[in-house]
Amino acid sequence: MGWNFEDWPGSIALSGAFLLVLYFIPRTTEKLPSRSAIHVPNRNILLVVSLSIITLLLAHLSYDFFPFASKLLYYLFIVALGEELFFRGYFQSSVNRYFGKSFKLGEVSFGWGLLLTSVVFGLSHALVSVPSTWPWALWTFIFGLTLGFIREKDGSILAAVMLHAMVDFPLAFMS
Repeated sequence: MGWNFEDWPGSIALSGAFLLVLYFIPRTTEKLPSRSAIHVPNRNILLVVSLSIITLLLAHLSYDFFPFASKLLYYLFIVALGEELFFRGYFQSSVNRYFGKSFKLGEVSFGWGLLLTSVVFGLSHALVSVPSTWPWALWTFIFGLTLGFIREKDGSILAAVMLHAMVDFPLAFMS
């Protein structure tokens, strides 16, 4: 179709797709307990962070020999994990701690952290390019809402990291 995330038609198509995902996630996961209902912290994140540090070293050392594998590791452990640690792990959690979680969608409570983090996530992606790509801001905002809701449902960033990595996966082929 010739569309991409930096053009309005591509951005609107991607935004619509992620709005559908956001619509279906609460319905398909409503019978699963949310992390707040389980009261057990997810300690796997320390393992993932440790693996990401090792992966960063491997990606750097292997780039000359295996550039494609190096790019895949980069998008999974550096881009997806790094952004999710900051946006959903730190920023969303911090805002929610300060303002609380006064909204509810199904059985999932969320607060201003999800909304504010999604706005900043969208703006941060749009403002990294010159000129700014406002269509990209739109769909990364919607994508941020989806990732943030998944984080609130699960209580961990791991599912959000995996979805983020799957969306970034094609970039390894294009770069």
